[in-house]
Amino acid sequence: MGRRSASVLVAVALCAAVAGMRPASVHASITPGRIFTETGVAGAGTALQVAQGPFSLALSGAHLYVGDGNNAVVRDLDSSTGNETVYAGNNGYGFRGDAGLATSAMISGAGAMVHCGTNTFFADTANNVIRKVDGSGVITTVAGNGTPGYSGDGGPATSAQLFQPLGLACRTGGGLYIADTFNGAIRVLDAGGNIFTWWKGFYSPSGIVEIGSHLVDVAETGFNAVWQLTDVNATVLAGDGALGAPGSSGNGGPATSALLRSPTGLAWDAAYGELYIADTLNHEVRKVAAGVITRLAGLEPPAAPGFGGDTGPPTLATLNQPVGLALTGSRVGTTDVMYIADSLNYRVRLINYSAGQPNITTVAGNGTPSWSGDGGLAGLAQLGNPFGMAFDGAGNEYILDNQDNVVRKITAATGIISTVAGIARQPGGFFGDGGPAVSANLNSPRGIAVDAAGNIAIADTGNQRVRWVNTAGTISTIAGNGTAGNTGNGTPATTFELNLPRGVAIDGSGNVFIADTANNRVQKISSTTMTTYAGAAGGAPGSSGDAGPAASALLNGPRALAFDGSGNLFISDSNNNKVRRVTPGGALISTYAGNGTAGLSGDLGLSPAAELNHPWGIAIDGSGRLFIADTGNARVQRLAPDGTAEAIWQMP
Repeated sequence: MGRRSASVLVAVALCAAVAGMRPASVHASITPGRIFTETGVAGAGTALQVAQGPFSLALSGAHLYVGDGNNAVVRDLDSSTGNETVYAGNNGYGFRGDAGLATSAMISGAGAMVHCGTNTFFADTANNVIRKVDGSGVITTVAGNGTPGYSGDGGPATSAQLFQPLGLACRTGGGLYIADTFNGAIRVLDAGGNIFTWWKGFYSPSGIVEIGSHLVDVAETGFNAVWQLTDVNATVLAGDGALGAPGSSGNGGPATSALLRSPTGLAWDAAYGELYIADTLNHEVRKVAAGVITRLAGLEPPAAPGFGGDTGPPTLATLNQPVGLALTGSRVGTTDVMYIADSLNYRVRLINYSAGQPNITTVAGNGTPSWSGDGGLAGLAQLGNPFGMAFDGAGNEYILDNQDNVVRKITAATGIISTVAGIARQPGGFFGDGGPAVSANLNSPRGIAVDAAGNIAIADTGNQRVRWVNTAGTISTIAGNGTAGNTGNGTPATTFELNLPRGVAIDGSGNVFIADTANNRVQKISSTTMTTYAGAAGGAPGSSGDAGPAASALLNGPRALAFDGSGNLFISDSNNNKVRRVTPGGALISTYAGNGTAGLSGDLGLSPAAELNHPWGIAIDGSGRLFIADTGNARVQRLAPDGTAEAIWQMP
């Protein structure tokens, strides 16, 4: 679901350490020492322009609530206007905000949603709780104490333990049915706020709908079946409930003879007695009526996932892992108007009728999980997992948008954001060398550096390469042959094997340095030749070599690099819980921060004696102070040039 832990956010937040390099003209109103959001908002406006990863859906009149699996929000699509706003969540992953406005709360993903009466409920799945947004927009927790587990039956639901719930349904008489997914249980939150287990023994139940009082259908995702439950019986409605066999057969025949593949979302048409199933890994939506299963949307499986078919018949459309379903209850022709969370197409799609013929269209999402805003002010743009940033000599800011596989640029003079490398609407891949960088594919880029002239080095991690974008906007590969490995020292850099390159830096002479993370080395590109600069040539992990040549030392999972004004290279030796320093030319390596023990101690002490916990990002400001994203400790550490350490920021 794209979730970001607090520790990862600390690594990302380190980039603010160099904020002082921005020209005052763009941020003249910013008070020094205050933190502000420069870019990367939740997104709002015309629904077709808002990036999102729809996962769960719930309807209330003209409002479709969309649980966004790639951003920490629930969205509100007003079908009467086509506009979309944030309904719950502040786009920060975490848990807080109960008893306040839902738009100010922190959530960690809405894995299921349902609207009952005047309230909307969603499964805050990663937080292991169920939360409610009332008619006034106030959020509260109604089930789960936030600790994953299985306990609390017979008592208050807020004292109970849930484990990754992924299904919700309104319950006749009040309360909810909860698919407590990782506990393999269907639990009931009654009208009095107490919880009990109704059924147990399933393998990953998810989508759930109430058919009548004490009559429920549930999708057993992990066992490829849909069941109907009463107080005493469990009966298979669709799929192979006996063996749990996955498959893609049976359309036009008995539903109990059909094969499903990870069914997830369900929707129920009470007026016509029809059950709809999001058959997720078959990339189709299926309908069960009078015991017969048919295809409502998506190509006949087995079909490759993709996006296509808008404005045409839904059975000719291509879907990509549909998950959530919602019916409008307004029947026209032979099928209800239905919303589909087409999750990996990053769109909400609608099946409706025109001149009596069904057709499918996109009503929300721009085809990316979190990319929007190019050509406008950066403060209104969406980003996804910004892993790094750098500045050029003119103060322009470059942001590595990892989730969207692009590099964005904020122009200093105007504050306008644009994409300068990668195609946001394409999945990760390798393509485009020798052509415009904006037409190339990147794959999970993790590191970025910009030289004095404005050339950009990108650690294209998933492609096992380092790419280069020159000032004319042309992209090329400068290191790595695309194969993960550990060969080629001294050979041309493009024939060299890298293994998860995650950090890059450029020295004053234009040499490019690479944190070759899984090879436990730092590589240096001089002209077109690559050599090992730090870390033993064999790539073995370890922690040794201080007071000797850097190329003879042992590193363990180096992730980020930074140069100071004197040409010393700093390395976040992450798995050793240290920051190492290499003198110019690599003659001498030493430990600059961290004693090698993962922990939290030593603030205000000498840095080699202090404990770090998996340091990731590092940066050095104009005064020579080193900033460390102390990821496992969820804080940023600042080291003065004399090596004194102090914590300057930590997650609340």
